[in-house]
Amino acid sequence: PAVAFHWSGAMSLQSTLENLLLQFIGPYVEGIDLSALRSGIWRGHLDLEKIRLKPGLLALLGFEGFRVDNSEIGAIRIRIPWHSLFTGQLSIAVEGVRVHVEQVDDTRSTAEIVQALREDKATAVSTRAEQLRTLAEQREKAKAALASGQDERSEGMGTKIVRNFVNNLIASISGVDVAFTSEDLGLAFSATLGEAAILSTDESFGEKGRHEVIEPSRSAMHKLVRIRGFGAQLSAGERGILEDAAQLIAPCACSVQFAHCLDDQQVKLYAQLGVDTANEVVVRHSQLQKLQVAQARLAAQQERLHALLVAPRVEEAVLLEGDAACTEYGQLLKRKLTQRQLSEEDTKRLQLLEDVLPVNTLATQRCAAEDAVAAMAERFMRSKGILRRFLERIKPPGLCNCGEAPALDTQELVVDLTDPTNFEDLDTPQKLDLGVRSGSLVLNLIDDRPLAAVNKQLLRVQLQEWAVEVALKLGTDHRGNSSAEFKVNGVMGAVEAQHAGQTVICINRDLWQAQEQQEHLASVTLENLLDTDHNRLCVVFDLAPLDVHLSPPMLKQLLEFVSPPPGSETCAEAMSPSRRNADIEQNQQWAESVGKQAAEATKQAVQEASERLPDKINVSVRIASPTVHVSVPGVGVTRVSLGQMHVNTPETCQLNQLRLRLELAQTMLRTASVAGEIFDVIQPVPISVDLQHGDVDDVLSVQVSASIGDVIFSVGPQAIQILMTMVGSFAAIGEAMAETSQNSTVEVKDLVTKVASVMEAELIEVAGTESGKEGEDNVASPQPAADRSLSQLQNKRLIVDVSAALERLTLRITDSFVPVLNAQLHFADPGIVFHGEGLASGSDFAMQIDLKDAAVGIQALNSRDGAWEPIVEDFHFGIEFESAPVAPSAQEPDGGVETKIAFLGRGALLVNIAPTILERLNGLVPLYVSSLEPLDSCQSPSTSTQSPTPTNNFARYRVLNLSDEVIEVETVCNSDHRAAACMSVAPTGSVWKSIDDIVLAKDTEALRVRTPSNEPSKLLPIEKSGAASVPGSHLVAELLTPAEGHRLLLIASPFRVHNKTDLKLCVRFHDEHGKKMPQPAAPTTCCNASLLGHQTPEHEVRSKFSNMCGDENIGIGLELLPNAVCSIPPSAFSASRSCTWLSAKPAGLKLDFCGATEVGLSAEVGGLFCQEQPDPAGGSEGLQHASGAALRDGKRFGMAICGRGRSSPGEPSVVSAKGFSGIHFRFEVETQVVRLPDPLASISLVTVVLKPALAVLNAMPFGDISIRFAPEGQGQTWHETDVPNLACVNLYEIPSQSIRICARLSGDAPWSQALNLGAKALSDRAQSHLLEMRHTQDGAAGGTTLE
Repeated sequence: PAVAFHWSGAMSLQSTLENLLLQFIGPYVEGIDLSALRSGIWRGHLDLEKIRLKPGLLALLGFEGFRVDNSEIGAIRIRIPWHSLFTGQLSIAVEGVRVHVEQVDDTRSTAEIVQALREDKATAVSTRAEQLRTLAEQREKAKAALASGQDERSEGMGTKIVRNFVNNLIASISGVDVAFTSEDLGLAFSATLGEAAILSTDESFGEKGRHEVIEPSRSAMHKLVRIRGFGAQLSAGERGILEDAAQLIAPCACSVQFAHCLDDQQVKLYAQLGVDTANEVVVRHSQLQKLQVAQARLAAQQERLHALLVAPRVEEAVLLEGDAACTEYGQLLKRKLTQRQLSEEDTKRLQLLEDVLPVNTLATQRCAAEDAVAAMAERFMRSKGILRRFLERIKPPGLCNCGEAPALDTQELVVDLTDPTNFEDLDTPQKLDLGVRSGSLVLNLIDDRPLAAVNKQLLRVQLQEWAVEVALKLGTDHRGNSSAEFKVNGVMGAVEAQHAGQTVICINRDLWQAQEQQEHLASVTLENLLDTDHNRLCVVFDLAPLDVHLSPPMLKQLLEFVSPPPGSETCAEAMSPSRRNADIEQNQQWAESVGKQAAEATKQAVQEASERLPDKINVSVRIASPTVHVSVPGVGVTRVSLGQMHVNTPETCQLNQLRLRLELAQTMLRTASVAGEIFDVIQPVPISVDLQHGDVDDVLSVQVSASIGDVIFSVGPQAIQILMTMVGSFAAIGEAMAETSQNSTVEVKDLVTKVASVMEAELIEVAGTESGKEGEDNVASPQPAADRSLSQLQNKRLIVDVSAALERLTLRITDSFVPVLNAQLHFADPGIVFHGEGLASGSDFAMQIDLKDAAVGIQALNSRDGAWEPIVEDFHFGIEFESAPVAPSAQEPDGGVETKIAFLGRGALLVNIAPTILERLNGLVPLYVSSLEPLDSCQSPSTSTQSPTPTNNFARYRVLNLSDEVIEVETVCNSDHRAAACMSVAPTGSVWKSIDDIVLAKDTEALRVRTPSNEPSKLLPIEKSGAASVPGSHLVAELLTPAEGHRLLLIASPFRVHNKTDLKLCVRFHDEHGKKMPQPAAPTTCCNASLLGHQTPEHEVRSKFSNMCGDENIGIGLELLPNAVCSIPPSAFSASRSCTWLSAKPAGLKLDFCGATEVGLSAEVGGLFCQEQPDPAGGSEGLQHASGAALRDGKRFGMAICGRGRSSPGEPSVVSAKGFSGIHFRFEVETQVVRLPDPLASISLVTVVLKPALAVLNAMPFGDISIRFAPEGQGQTWHETDVPNLACVNLYEIPSQSIRICARLSGDAPWSQALNLGAKALSDRAQSHLLEMRHTQDGAAGGTTLE
């Protein structure tokens, strides 16, 4: 409401203005001529020029250590038309305000500093006491004027004068320049204000001329507040001078329009902030660091100066006394004012209290003491005689005879000043129009550290134009309660944020246009209508979709930006323990007060809300959740969105029969690797919820019906690794933030906890009082409406019915490429049903949950044909849950809750387990375990596979070209079979090449291969394994999954050779007549078999020839390393007969090649024999190394290890090889029939596997064994070798047709009986033989089997 101050007719406006100027301006300035001031006020034409500010101004305000230097006010001009108060123009102008504050470099002694501090504080206390006294006197005079019974005519006259004063008032301040410099802190700050003015205008709100008078209107008043050219600068350099100051706040402008229309009983207030120009705030890292350092050092300086007055421990003791110390100070001051002699101890105590207590407390106590002494003197001065004359002599100077004034209290004074009895009430406005409109707001954070690694533009946030309008009209609702019609409209423009030139926050234009939203970020409309028979509330809220891009490096840099510099103290650390404890105690008292006020406000709000609740409501809320993109450099991006939510009431409905509909769409969680791979962890889920609420009689009912579409979770190792890396990065940043703000956070948490606990205690106390009152028999209690409504609500019956219809819940587990496991949970109608009934307070509440029929099934993907094979066939089941209260009984005096859970199987549980499925799961487990470890930012989230010289250890899609020509690989992204990207691949050998750039760049569906100038092959879908012939050649393209984590495109001939020996072999190819053919270019036609999924054995593999194979024979055949695969050139095999002819020998041994042997489908198993080359000298027996060394004693060469097992430093026990004339090998042909994309076509992939003639594996986990072996037949010499435990020894000296073998434990144990193993026994894997090995000759035989 508009108000007008009373004043007494005995005091003129002139004297009042003079006193105000002297009381509130005089103590802080110099150069005011009192005679000129008095004459200027009485003439109505006051000019005060070149008014100097006192150097100790800040000390009077409680800021020690600062000085106002060379500061002045250019002019204060006041124009008062005393002879035409109703029509004249009242103007106040302040011009040229220049304030320069500098930090004092104090060189005075400690005693001088203490004396100056006490004098400044005493002056501040006196000034504050005089101000409080003036306010109190005017308050008392205003009360006296009201009590004297002024007539309505004089009150109306005063109101009219005040209204005209305000209407014709013009106030302005211009040319303001405030600066602060400190050489010690290295800080310089300046703020400028071009002009701030309060102008009188009319309904057009146009600016009037200086001498143009606004005719006072009895029905309206219009004012315009204008601010122009406000800006601030802060030094960014090291010197701390104003010349180095950089812009902090760009010059900005704002205006406020105010109108009061008496006839319409309407108040209008509109504010415009920077509409014409953008409001920009620029904060540099150096500026923020300087402010933090200055804040800490100034706090430390204040503490040091304060410690000179009083010791911290003494101060803490005084502050802990609280009100007792204040009362004691007042009593000591009364004794001093009555001129009683204080003892030395009391004098010290008084000085201590004046040093410790704050200025406001001292000023309040001083006023109370002086008023009490003056009142006492006034009472005794009414008496006659010597006593009166004596009291006149001892009356303290400067005390006024103001009667028996009560002790002043600042809190009481504030209450009195806001008491409506001190004001003259006008008609309360019935209409209120408020509006705020702002132009563009820009916050620019600049990291100006001299580091090349930081991004200079840390963050730039720009908020476009926004506006809020409020229209309020008071009225009475249909119930007769005072209420109001109101309408609130709010609009927020677009928001944008950038970091280092990259977008951080922006509006998602695609979703924005799809939703047909207006050109703004958010809009809200809140309207309350008072109809003749009901109150109606309408709520409309729209929020546009945002894209938020975050990255740990940006957040880390932002944290470094706001973190205090190393070594600087915080304010809390600089503050003495006594002051800090006092602040904590004060904060706790404040928290307790806030908690009580919040509890009272809550009860009051409940009461008012219950009386003014709308009868009908209409809601339409559309919220598009921000899509948060969290990127970790070098790893990937995580995209999270809660989706788009729409909450609305289908029609305007009664509040006690509310119906809401909630629709949620586009909820998703997606990750993407740096290579562009997309992983939909949570695919968009459509959710629809209908809620109905009823409040009829004594029953509250809630009905919720939810319909949820397919919920699909996809879990992949790359996605998990990206998420784990992101979480780890943000966890590290969170720990750093917690360390930075630990102290303040703890204090804030303590205050919040205190407020919550006090508020809870107050509400619980009220609830307990309600329960006690309800227990009384028919006794009406004066219970507030809010308390009664809460009690009635808790005693109502509550019925809750919830049904959730979920179509399908799917969990997909991928192997980095495609799902390999698929678990589905189907729900039959009506889905999950919940029913609960009981009191709204929660007592006596029973509930029931039913899941009538659901089915769970698990399938695994067959990577060969892409079909899903069931692991767990659909199993139907149901779940019933019941919970009900139990009445008290003898066994359970307090009662309890009875719970029943039933799981109902509605069919057989069928589980299918296959070796391929177990093998696949065995490969997935380590892949997922490794994905739980976060990656460094320099790594990629893919799983590497060992390769001799990989081009990219983390490639997801790889290619091996084992042909002798260049191959082109194409990607296909859609069904029209057009190539999306192409890459040429030269022969690679083991050095595979990554094709991620073309596969992951787009949504690739399939691959195809071609040779130059030929047609491409059939499509190879990337989600499953497969093969296709390459037109124009005899090559085959295979898409394999050799290891979990990547896929391999192999281009080779359909005939291959695989070396599974531990020897380096030389292989030659022949035609069907035995003629040697040109050898393929090595090593590009060969590769490590581990790249194709053929890993070397985990155990040790040994032979006496392992380290003897050198490079002496390289060049006479194709080099084939152990566990290597060679692609046979098309000219070396017969496609019609599916066979090839080859010969082989160990490299580095003086052995001839074996004869050209046909291998293939017609010859699937056989042996190869490499005969010893004849020695021309004839002096050597047995096999020889190519260097000429004889193999008379195998111990000379030792035994090498082929595989990933451990190597043994021990020497083998191999007897002389005399009697053997060569080396025997064994070959086996493995055939794989692969379906081609054409359903009626297939191709056979033939691999010739070269193996040792015989391999002996010691599978016993304890101890070594020795074996003897000899070819079957009489007269053959036994040969012996040692086989360590869990190791394998390859034997090449005998053919693998039939042998005799026996074994013994290590040491001097006896040999077992000899076993004759024929060719059939050697090839029968199911047959086992018993070896009776003993520790001693007479010992018992152990059950050792040979298979």
